[in-house]
Amino acid sequence: MYHLTTGPIREGARPAAPARTGRRGSKEDLRLAIYGIPSVKYEDHGAIFLSDAQRRTLVHSIAVARDGSVYALANLSRNGRRLTDLIRVRIPMK
Repeated sequence: MYHLTTGPIREGARPAAPARTGRRGSKEDLRLAIYGIPSVKYEDHGAIFLSDAQRRTLVHSIAVARDGSVYALANLSRNGRRLTDLIRVRIPMK
């Protein structure tokens, strides 16, 4: 089971970039977590960033490809404009 969720920003995670403000006013990262139902194993793959160090916010969907890549529609800022775009998160295959 793949899950995109938010969690507190961890120090040293990446360069300081605008972060999502949670319901209680705290800054949060978008994180990818995977739970293996048969193995009963939980893996937190950490905060999601693009190559420009932007943090993703407000994920609208999630899909997992056969190669393990995770796709989602997420809000981001591009050229000073806020928009929704497709993002890809690569998970190393084991």
